[in-house]
Amino acid sequence: MDDNIKEAVIECKCGSSALTVADGKVVLYFQCGCDDCRQALQWGHMKGGVEPDPLPQLYYMRSDIVDVKGKDYMKAFKIREDGRSTRISCY
Repeated sequence: MDDNIKEAVIECKCGSSALTVADGKVVLYFQCGCDDCRQALQWGHMKGGVEPDPLPQLYYMRSDIVDVKGKDYMKAFKIREDGRSTRISCY
């Protein structure tokens, strides 16, 4: 990974929404099979998203957002009411 990366764009598959973060350097990378990640990916697939991998590759970057494209297409949600993670999905 290039240590000189500044901004990074995280874009939905359809291209209608995107977030630009200030620092595109990956802080943490792993594959996750926890119930929360698995259920979130299955939910996205049921809503018309791509079929999820059994063990998705997750990349964590600093979350200083510098630009938002297609905010009207984004929605924050929790898989479970008592869940600890809030996720953003585009629709």
